[in-house]
Amino acid sequence: MHTLIVRADANIMIGAGHVMRSMSLARKWISTGGTALMVTSCTNESLIGRLQTSGIEVVTLNNSYPDKEDLGLMTNLVSSYENPWVLLDGYFFDEDYRSAIKKCGCSILMVDDYQHLGQDYVDAVVNPSYISRVDDYKSYLPTEYFLGPEYAFISDELESSLDEVADKMFRNYRILVTLGASDSANQTEKVLKALNMGSRSDLDVVVVVGPLNRNFEMIKNITKDMCGIEVVYDIKSMVDLYKWSDVAITASGSTCWELAYMGVPMITIVVAENQIAISEYLENSGVSLNLGWFQCFKEEDINLFLYGLLDNHDSMRNMHRKGKILVDGLGCERLVTYMMSYSFGS
Repeated sequence: MHTLIVRADANIMIGAGHVMRSMSLARKWISTGGTALMVTSCTNESLIGRLQTSGIEVVTLNNSYPDKEDLGLMTNLVSSYENPWVLLDGYFFDEDYRSAIKKCGCSILMVDDYQHLGQDYVDAVVNPSYISRVDDYKSYLPTEYFLGPEYAFISDELESSLDEVADKMFRNYRILVTLGASDSANQTEKVLKALNMGSRSDLDVVVVVGPLNRNFEMIKNITKDMCGIEVVYDIKSMVDLYKWSDVAITASGSTCWELAYMGVPMITIVVAENQIAISEYLENSGVSLNLGWFQCFKEEDINLFLYGLLDNHDSMRNMHRKGKILVDGLGCERLVTYMMSYSFGS
């Protein structure tokens, strides 16, 4: 049986994007008859439960690289399987780490969000937000490059629900606010303050608070006297909310690919350096409006973007259509097909 070993973390500082998108690929791998493990320092019971429910074996770390425990556990684990694939999704898996893993006899797929790690000792690189020529990457043959939104990690539950998503009429004003699993910059509060100071009384708003967010009680207190706003915590599936929403205010992470796939117009906020490329690309592709770095705009700017979009149904319809064209949801399938044929000839 073919084995995939994922190395990804989730915590308050980095959020859960690495774990969640890696889980999508691992689920697709399992659906082809393979087995998947995730090595992680994540301690959040909800996230670990989701992995286990998906059929992914979880191997926990106390400390991440450069702590010796991380590399020691990974080399021992990789060595115990025959020619496994290893998925590295994180920002600290440097050349020394990859070299040690590679020597154990494996193939390595690395997620590279903004060309920050180099590609030595890697068999394949995936970057959904990088659209330029492969030549722009420093080439380390025989590395394969999977670049662009056709390789976005879309979960299988979204794939199976797309047929149920009709073309939106945008006659309502339903706003989804989703700023990540941790929202360490607390942009949810900023968005809520903007909505509270606005003059619109015709908005229905759902605010998603992730399992790593320390500000849940504060957010509940802020919204308790606000009309038309519902706060939900640690929901296990976003599918119904994607279908429901007319516009999303979102961090510029991997959730954006899901929103585009489901045809939800977006207003994006950059909360980390790795989100710059995706936010700029999505805006240039006509599927979002980009507020930019969270430190560089005010509450008034949020309302300016939001109300301007809500009052332009033609723009919303165009964003809906372009998003569904941009992301076809087959990224995980394409990658798993390549990985299986590369190593196992199937």
